[in-house]
Amino acid sequence: MSSNVFKTYPYPVLGNNDDISGIFQFDIQPEISGDEVEIKVELSLNHPDIENMLNNGYAKFSIYTACKRTLYKNSTQSNERSLSIKIPSTGLKDRVDVTGYIIATKDIADYRPSGVRADMDLGPVVIEAGDIIADGGVKWFIADKYFDPLKSPVSSFIKIMKSSAEDGSYSVDFDNQVITIKVPSTQFEDFEYVNMHKNGVLVHAPIVLPVLVEAIIKLNEDDYADYSWAEKLRSMLDQKNLDQYMPFIVAQELLGLPIKRNVTAIKHIISDSGGDDDEQ
Repeated sequence: MSSNVFKTYPYPVLGNNDDISGIFQFDIQPEISGDEVEIKVELSLNHPDIENMLNNGYAKFSIYTACKRTLYKNSTQSNERSLSIKIPSTGLKDRVDVTGYIIATKDIADYRPSGVRADMDLGPVVIEAGDIIADGGVKWFIADKYFDPLKSPVSSFIKIMKSSAEDGSYSVDFDNQVITIKVPSTQFEDFEYVNMHKNGVLVHAPIVLPVLVEAIIKLNEDDYADYSWAEKLRSMLDQKNLDQYMPFIVAQELLGLPIKRNVTAIKHIISDSGGDDDEQ
């Protein structure tokens, strides 16, 4: 997953909007095991002046890795275009952000890269060691060995449980790492019975589908941005190339067309009970 948020720098930076003509980008391939997360990074650059700076020791690639949930932060610097960053799995949880930069390693009194956009050309500028000269944006992944955005079910972040309420309406709580659908205690036994048998599909359309639709809508709200369920849901939408601005359709796709399956299941129940499908 990637996120391109353009930043404000006091001088032109390659990769930030179209400040400078050229290319700087990177790709990541995380591999998650029991004890370790390995992030394989491939970097690509197409800009002659910055290429020369890398070759002459005036610049380095810098990969910044951060996890808000655990407060983990790490910066890896190299001149190599293929990197492997290994992190203990205990240091990461849920969303991990990886940002790619090229930074100056020495002070430069007259930095003026070629290809600067006319309105950004400030003439020679002073660059200090550690300053960013190329910004590749942010990519992110979910550090959970049990979560695969292409295969994991919605149940990886939506749970159904008995509520403290005795009867009445089902309720939902989005204000936790996992979305919780709460079933009143007097109805929970019936819910478990239906869910356990072959017609368990019948619970998904009336219970899970509307909650998932609301969850997709809430992805745009800042209040939920850092919750694990939002990160996993966003990852699933990105990997499956689903449009979050079509929440009703997308929710059906993620749940395997539950309305269609419900209608089929109800038809079979009517047929098995000897009912007449044509009766109104």
